[in-house]
Amino acid sequence: MEPSVIKTKQQYEQYLVEVERLASEDPKADSADGRRLELLAMLVEDYERSSFEFAMPDPIDAILFRMEQQGLRQKDIAPFVGGQNRASEILSRKRPLTLPMIRKLHEALDIPSSLLIREPEPSYGKAHAVDDAEPPTGPRRADQKLTYARVILKELRANPDRTTNDDWEKAHQECVFFHLAGSVEGLMHEVNLGYGLGLDICDVTWAGVRKCLSRSGQESPAYDELERLRNDRKSWLSLLFEFRNHGAHRANISKVVQLSNHALLDNLFIDPRTGDAQTIIPGKGCLEVLEFLGNKVEELIRDLRELDPMLG
Repeated sequence: MEPSVIKTKQQYEQYLVEVERLASEDPKADSADGRRLELLAMLVEDYERSSFEFAMPDPIDAILFRMEQQGLRQKDIAPFVGGQNRASEILSRKRPLTLPMIRKLHEALDIPSSLLIREPEPSYGKAHAVDDAEPPTGPRRADQKLTYARVILKELRANPDRTTNDDWEKAHQECVFFHLAGSVEGLMHEVNLGYGLGLDICDVTWAGVRKCLSRSGQESPAYDELERLRNDRKSWLSLLFEFRNHGAHRANISKVVQLSNHALLDNLFIDPRTGDAQTIIPGKGCLEVLEFLGNKVEELIRDLRELDPMLG
């Protein structure tokens, strides 16, 4: 796909998928993928600017900008807004600023009152009044990607020749890995929104989210757990990302092909890191591994949203 000016919604959606794929790899800025990511992100941004109506920046953007300029952390602005817990709620856009807060922030940080006194976005009241909150419009990206994986899994289960290791089977298996990994990465976008990190879509990477959380003095238990699982080479999540990355960018995912004249035996995925049949999900054929990973991703999404109130 040669990047060009976006003229249709379909082209826009295709570019979004490509931006998500490239951003997940966190390429170096001066690499071919890094330059392609930057170009695609600019084309997406230009299309969004011309096609969608965006609200003006809210007061929190002004505060975060000044904090970055002065090297401040969340704890540094806590005295101006009533404590560290209140600062966390404000920076994550869960609570609006009050007039006394605006006066103190204006005096201490020299932020123009005209920026701080703007009418809060409607999302403030809904986010804080949990009992009266409306559900988000449409499914979140993590849920969408999980649904896509389930659709492809259903096709795999229904195929009587699913153990033939042909191109149809390989394509479906790699699609499942791609969407399941994308579902997990969708949680990072929820961290970005929930904690008010303000990252553009192409900057929501593992390193980018960690850097912004650290810079703003915030801690996300959901992100910490995601990072722990991803870095643990013996975890199912580490294996999932290895399968996704290997299949997307290196080569086909190898398998141990099992033959039998009496029963339908599923093949076994080979762990690209070891060259042997994977042992993290022992004794499972390819379809069983995919279904296991789908269930684990679904559990992870549910558990992290319960663990971290800033998500969703």
